[in-house]
Formats: sequence, C-alpha cells, structure tokens
Amino acid sequence: MPTTRLTRRTALATLAAAGPAAALAHAADTATDDPNWKIKNGRINQSVVSWCFKPMSTEDLARHAAALGLKSIELCPVADWPILKKYGLTCATPAATAS
Repeated sequence: MPTTRLTRRTALATLAAAGPAAALAHAADTATDDPNWKIKNGRINQSVVSWCFKPMSTEDLARHAAALGLKSIELCPVADWPILKKYGLTCATPAATAS
C-alpha cells in the first residue's frame, strides 16, 4: 500500500498556495465586523479602484467598500454604476471607453 509522505517542500507549497487566499478572506470578514476599521466623522473621503481587487466582482467590492465607509469606487465602467448607487457609492473618475 503506497503512502504519501509529507515533505517540507510539499508543506511549504501547500501553505504558499492556500495562505494568502485564507488571509484575505479572513481580513475582509474582520474589517467589516470591527468598528475600528470603519471611517469615522466623514472627514476622509477614500476610494478604491476595482481592478486592484480582481477577480472580485463589482457587487462584492461595492458591498465591502460601503461597509468600511468608503465613498467611491473609481474607474468603474458606466454599466456598473447602478451597483455603486445601490450601495450609496459614486464613481468620480469613470473608466475610459473605446472611441
């Protein structure tokens, strides 16, 4: 009966592949639940750019951005603006369109 032996190399490869994804998911959940990560007093108007969060959908990004108190998602295509409006967000700098 063959046995699979766990080596340091396979363990590191597995951790390298799974670690960042798990950490990002945990950070997103923690940030939306922890009030210390939310913008207070409305003095800081921050935004994000959607392509930095690929392959996250615009819907997910908008939901998380609104939960954190961000004001805007920049460089979104005009087709995604109804999603932003649904979460009370704006797009001050629209994505360039082909002419």
